[in-house]
Amino acid sequence: MTTARAVMQRRLDEYAWEFDWATVPAEDWRAITLKGPWDFPIAAPFARAPIAEWSYPVPAHPAGLPEPKRCENRTWWSTAWRGPLMIHVGKNWDEDGEDDPRVRAMWRAVCPGLPLTRKAWTWAGHVTAVARLVDCHRSSPGCCPPWGAYATGRYAINHLILRDVRALTAPVGARGYQQLWTPHAGLVEQVRPMVPATGGAR
Repeated sequence: MTTARAVMQRRLDEYAWEFDWATVPAEDWRAITLKGPWDFPIAAPFARAPIAEWSYPVPAHPAGLPEPKRCENRTWWSTAWRGPLMIHVGKNWDEDGEDDPRVRAMWRAVCPGLPLTRKAWTWAGHVTAVARLVDCHRSSPGCCPPWGAYATGRYAINHLILRDVRALTAPVGARGYQQLWTPHAGLVEQVRPMVPATGGAR
C-alpha cells in the first residue's frame, strides 16, 4: 500500500536533483517570506538586466560580488520539505539586516552610490526569486559560512540550504505568511513564466 510517507519520500528523492521548473505541479511548490533586506543577497547576484520593474540594475552573474546568501537562518521551526521554493519579500524591515556588513557589501557591489535604506525597497510584498531547498539542519559552530548563524537552547537556529537560485525576470506581487507556506495555483502560474531558463551557477 502506498502511504503518504512513501509519496513524500519519492518527492524528496525527485527534488534532490535538477528538475524542469515549468512542469513542477502547483501543489509541490512552497514559499518562504523574508524580511528586507535579507532577501537581497539571495536574489541580487543572479538577476538579469535590465529589469524595468525592479528598482536597481543588476548585470547577469556580476564578477567580484561577495558570496551569495545560500543559507537562510530560522528559529523555532524546521522542515522535512525539499523541492522548489519561492523567495518572497515581506513588508517588514529588519534594521539588523540593514547594518549587517555582508548585506551592505553586496548592496555596494550591486547598487554603487545608492544608500541602503527601507525607502529603496520597492519590491517588498513580491516574489523575487525561486530556488531549490535541498537541506534543513540544526546549526552548529562554524556551520554554513559566511551566512550561517548559530544559537542553541530556546532560540536554536536551523539552516535552510538553497541551491539553483533564479531571480525572476520581474517580481510578482503576493501576500506572505509565516514559516514555510504553500502558494496558491494562481501565484504559481504567475511565477512560472518569470523563471529564467538558466539558474545560479554560484
